[in-house]
Amino acid sequence: MMFRGVNRSQWSLALISIVWWTVSSVVALELGESCVNPVGEPGKCILFRECKPIVDIYNKPINTHEDTEFLMQSRCGLLQRKTLVCCAASSQRSSLPEL
Repeated sequence: MMFRGVNRSQWSLALISIVWWTVSSVVALELGESCVNPVGEPGKCILFRECKPIVDIYNKPINTHEDTEFLMQSRCGLLQRKTLVCCAASSQRSSLPEL
């Protein structure tokens, strides 16, 4: 199915662009790997519950759009279905119990 005025090469270019953007924006890291958080601070990819600043944002009574974006963009992988986040090096470790 083609729309009027859009030829096959334009569709191909659009599809390639979408696939490239999707693949390049989804970078899965492993536990302990170096990363950069959404505001450009270096950190480590660790379990969500171990990153106090991110847990604090998550636990706020009301999250702003910016909070939600920061949380989503902080994700860096999964470990046995548990979310890994890029936690700034100066703020790692919370005291949350293992779930």
